[in-house]
Amino acid sequence: MTRHIQREHGELCVMEELSKPLIANPPEIPPNVKEADLKEANDLLVNAIVWGLLPMCVVDNPFLRQFVEKVSRDSFALPHRTKLTEMVDKKYEEVKELLTKNLALASSVAITTDAATMKNTGDAYVAITSHWITPTWKLMSAVLGVKISDGKCVHICVLF
Repeated sequence: MTRHIQREHGELCVMEELSKPLIANPPEIPPNVKEADLKEANDLLVNAIVWGLLPMCVVDNPFLRQFVEKVSRDSFALPHRTKLTEMVDKKYEEVKELLTKNLALASSVAITTDAATMKNTGDAYVAITSHWITPTWKLMSAVLGVKISDGKCVHICVLF
């Protein structure tokens, strides 16, 4: 949003100095951080991005960077978006492998679909979800994929 305002409505941008990145190239590992602590912090960040459905550009937000630097007392720096993308891709492969193993243990799998149109953009999405019961009788579900659809989703009400 900030980038859109700056690009399309530059004359309205009164916070230009605050919106500039605070750190041009944050260090990969700050000098006073153990590598294990950095890995744990990065894993937590990746989980926040993935499970919170946050955009990658969240790490470019200068206010978030200031907050992280303040609460971590300069012991952690947010990674760049390119590094974050690598970490999310790695997490994707880990989750995919785990899901594949879990689905292989299932004797039966049910597949459901759902569709939705985003009110703010008008984009339509279709999701495919798998459901299965583990050998210990625990009900599990996992989204297998979400794709953008060609048209809007139409909700049909059928009265019996």
